[in-house]
Amino acid sequence: MRPSPHDRTRYPRTRHLPWSPGATRDDVRLADLSGFEGEEVVVTEKLDGENTTLARGYTHARSLDSAHHPSRSWLKALHGRIGHRIPDGWRVCGENLYARHSVPYNDLPAYFFAFNAWDAAGRCVGWDATVHLCRQLGIPHTPVIWRGRFDLRALRRLTVDTERCEGFVVRTTRSFEREAFGHRVAKWVRRGHVTDASGVHWMHRSVVPNGLGPTAALWRARTGASVTAADLLAATGCAPDWAPAADLAPLGAHLDTLALSPEQRLVGLLGAALAASGQRLSPALPALAHTLPYSTARAAVAVAQLQAHLRRRVDDTTRRAGLTQLARSADLRILHAVSAWRCRAQGDSEGEAQVAWSELHAAEHDLLRAQPFAELAAGLAADLAAHPAPDHAWEGVVAAL
Repeated sequence: MRPSPHDRTRYPRTRHLPWSPGATRDDVRLADLSGFEGEEVVVTEKLDGENTTLARGYTHARSLDSAHHPSRSWLKALHGRIGHRIPDGWRVCGENLYARHSVPYNDLPAYFFAFNAWDAAGRCVGWDATVHLCRQLGIPHTPVIWRGRFDLRALRRLTVDTERCEGFVVRTTRSFEREAFGHRVAKWVRRGHVTDASGVHWMHRSVVPNGLGPTAALWRARTGASVTAADLLAATGCAPDWAPAADLAPLGAHLDTLALSPEQRLVGLLGAALAASGQRLSPALPALAHTLPYSTARAAVAVAQLQAHLRRRVDDTTRRAGLTQLARSADLRILHAVSAWRCRAQGDSEGEAQVAWSELHAAEHDLLRAQPFAELAAGLAADLAAHPAPDHAWEGVVAAL
């Protein structure tokens, strides 16, 4: 009988690959690798943390009756911010890296990394679906070391820095039933991975937090945590003097009311930080693109560049056309939120009134959506494809709105 999707479920035991040096007498080796043969597999880094499950209404460590532990307080706060985004009945499993175990981390981008997800039917979803869910939640997944058709010789040649890495995990990229877990997932673990030099298990030592690196500010912004403008700019590689003291907390609270995706929330906060820096924005995009997806970097720069337009006094007969043009370059929900925040920060009451009036017009013309022209583009796709200059034709359609 399949358990209810709302029941807490203990994470399955992962078997060791035959050549894993870290297997102890209590561990199980996977002698038969036929479950991988002919399959595409993905190999991910095995992080040295605590196995943790997140669902919409609860979170627990590997043990279902997990008692309180100081290292789990941060994880509970994260769950409080993103738990509502987890589909009902689904579970996200990953590593809680807050407490130092046997591998010391000094520059983590986050304290939680997901390594798989389970749907309401109890199936482990495919790797690509797992990555997509991570984007929806605003959390990172375990780093990918290798991906391809299963090749035993290639796997045996894989090496990792055992001073910085506990090992690796191999799994099939397609989904599978829980009953097949033992033949679809296996691990290679370094020797002596459970204890540190003291020989004492991490659960019985004082908690020593692992270190976060500068890019942690990006993941904090994505997951709804508070973050400073200076930290965001530092995380994206901007110059040290691009460190405004602007308070992003009011803007973050506003963005949280707009039902944005994690990436859109980051765009809003980073765009505001760039706007408040007072620096030239043309050099910012190459710097941002080193640490962010190009689409995110470009969207943040667009918000910083365009937010000032909304506070200007405009003749209402031309306002719709102006908003339509702006909507082609930026999400107007984010743009209005950032512009209003800048007005309040600068004490510009007249500008704030213009932003509010602009937002009313944008709402009236149905422009306060993530992709206001998506349906129009889909409807015209065939006609525009047959046009000798489709891009020029699309420009004309939008200009005529």
